Amino acid sequence: MPPTTIKSKIFNILSIVCACHLFFAGLNLPEVFYAYLRVIVTCVALLTMMNNIGKNRFFVISFGLVAVVFNPIFPLYLYDKAVWVLLDILTALLFLYEAYEIPEVSATAVKTRKRRRRLFR
Repeated sequence: MPPTTIKSKIFNILSIVCACHLFFAGLNLPEVFYAYLRVIVTCVALLTMMNNIGKNRFFVISFGLVAVVFNPIFPLYLYDKAVWVLLDILTALLFLYEAYEIPEVSATAVKTRKRRRRLFR
């Protein structure tokens, strides 16, 4: 497993925090929470999108869409609470998937690791 950096740990924590907030969004909470939720989700989605540019096209596109749907400047109003709850759950699952995704290890990295093991035995 490749070593984790402080940057990747911070992104994982932010994704998990966003997912927790999105799971609570299904409850009947004050309107201030939903405004706060839009800001937090949009900021973390944009950061995650920028972090994945050149690495994973799926995350770039999906978090770009999340940022558009949850943006607080030009809010998208879906007047049905059930649609928002479904979007919140799907977005929370997307954040959790991004946080716990196991990065692919290239074949050259595996060969290099094996070579290093042989050298240090």
